[in-house]
Amino acid sequence: MDLKQTQVTDQNREQFYRQMYPQQMDSSQQLINLDCLPSPDVIAIDCCGWHYKNLFPEKHVLSVDPIKTATEFKLPRQHVYKLFDNRVDQTPVWPRVQSNNCSVIFDRSPMLKYRSVDQLMEIFNQVQQAYQPKNLFVRLNLMFVDSARLQDRFYDLATMQVNHTVVKTFEYHAELDQLSICFGKKFNDYPN
Repeated sequence: MDLKQTQVTDQNREQFYRQMYPQQMDSSQQLINLDCLPSPDVIAIDCCGWHYKNLFPEKHVLSVDPIKTATEFKLPRQHVYKLFDNRVDQTPVWPRVQSNNCSVIFDRSPMLKYRSVDQLMEIFNQVQQAYQPKNLFVRLNLMFVDSARLQDRFYDLATMQVNHTVVKTFEYHAELDQLSICFGKKFNDYPN
């Protein structure tokens, strides 16, 4: 069935979910390597955390998903740890998560699509403030980042900053249409 509709129906729900969240079909080698993250807890935001949990059983993966996604796709309760309120797109409300030692990942999260660099930084700063992760790892498809395309986009994307962090890794692959950034917590800014 070729998916040309823009609304979820009972007939296309499963296929629509697979198309919006292709990471659920990836192997552990294609996903963000959670074994490289030093924290035992990993908060997977809007990126099939349940799939990460299955493939990385040694990590405590907490799947935080949007309310809209959970209701639209009728996600099973065991797939979701917490929901964040995204009913007002520009101002997500983040749930409390109990962890003193976590990392956060956004792996091609649909909630990040079509946002400007400033909007992305705002979301990352909100998450940084809410969860104070040791690492904030972001992987984006460049096609969906709203930035100037008449110049080299690298310079726009390289300006991304998150409060209380330093950039640990920055991988920009124009040919692969992908950007991966790992922001690491500055230990002198606030306590563990």
